[in-house]
Amino acid sequence: MPLPLLFDLDGAGMEALKRKCRPHVTCEQAVQIAEEVYGVKAEVAKKLDSYDDANFFLHTHAEEGPSRVLKVQNAADPPSLIALQLIIEKALLAAGVRSFSTFPTLAGMVVSSHASLRADVDGEVVEHAVRMQSVVTGTVLVRSCLLSTPEWRQEAMYYLGRHIGGVDSALLSAFTSAKDGAGWDTHLSALSLSAPVTSADVQTAAKRRTAWNVMHAQSVSKYAHVVGGERRRAIVDQNLRAVALLLRSPPSSLRTSLIWNDANEQNILVTVPPRPSELRDACFASIDFGDACEGYLVSDPATCLGYMLMQLGDEVGDEEWMECAQRFVQGVLEQVELSHSEKEAFVPFMVGRVTVSVVLSAYSFSLEPDNTYLLTTSEPGWRLLERVERLTPEVVASALFPSLPS
Repeated sequence: MPLPLLFDLDGAGMEALKRKCRPHVTCEQAVQIAEEVYGVKAEVAKKLDSYDDANFFLHTHAEEGPSRVLKVQNAADPPSLIALQLIIEKALLAAGVRSFSTFPTLAGMVVSSHASLRADVDGEVVEHAVRMQSVVTGTVLVRSCLLSTPEWRQEAMYYLGRHIGGVDSALLSAFTSAKDGAGWDTHLSALSLSAPVTSADVQTAAKRRTAWNVMHAQSVSKYAHVVGGERRRAIVDQNLRAVALLLRSPPSSLRTSLIWNDANEQNILVTVPPRPSELRDACFASIDFGDACEGYLVSDPATCLGYMLMQLGDEVGDEEWMECAQRFVQGVLEQVELSHSEKEAFVPFMVGRVTVSVVLSAYSFSLEPDNTYLLTTSEPGWRLLERVERLTPEVVASALFPSLPS
């Protein structure tokens, strides 16, 4: 029986298929692929942390120029989804947002394959696409001092807000130009793809249903039973209902856009200056657009704030916690204006996305109990959800946006 197509599945089905289709590539293979496909001779390859793909840091010979990253895609990802990621990459670079760029192969393509990247999945031969990207300098946010050190937090949250606001401003511009113009054709014409991709294909990729998109958050409710504890299951139900109620009849001012959909502490890099006062927009960079899709514009900064607040432990009191959130929102609003409806949706979307995260973490862990990486966001997520429940979503929302009632 052939494997299902990714876009024919619901969010959980997509997750299951992508688990099956993860690439299993060695460092030695990565070095071989780099030379044979890109003509880049690497001294050694180091495997990087990844969820669905396989990424390798390539230490190149001096004459080869700077080191690079080899990205082996999940075999479930169709060419249209990869094209969407490349469109995002170009949109961010054009807007001056720090991110990676993609190098062409020896044949001039931005996406390629290799004989060693074929695999058998449930009796079907699948192929993993491969890309080579520039190295984005910086430290992964979660490993930096920015959110763990009191003297850095406030300024860091402000610039993180500005960063995600800048990302979403750039993606909104790309989305608007595609919607109001010739679809995605103009963007596709700037890419050298090895497989034909149409504007309609990209549209399908952008509109795919994924549980990680808060627009479809309710789809994870059927897995809520794996969450331990009656109180926590009640929080899950409450948060998913709040999102569903909000989206039952969404106002037109709740804008859709192309969204990053994965702005978390693992996907933001930072170059830490000597002092907090020296933080600037250029200190931050974005990586990994595998979950990018069409969604509500405001869900992106809401998601990002949720993940940033998850990094604040119980030692951070409610007052400082709220001030950090306020500084983040201040930064966002300097980059992208939000309507009244978007402000109302901000906190429900924030807790909705974190709820999706903890439910899917619990569900995935129930299937792969040896994979502790799947629980990375679980307890910090619950810490956030329980704090918001205690403070109440209404109080948090009015603190972030004083025009909203408490």
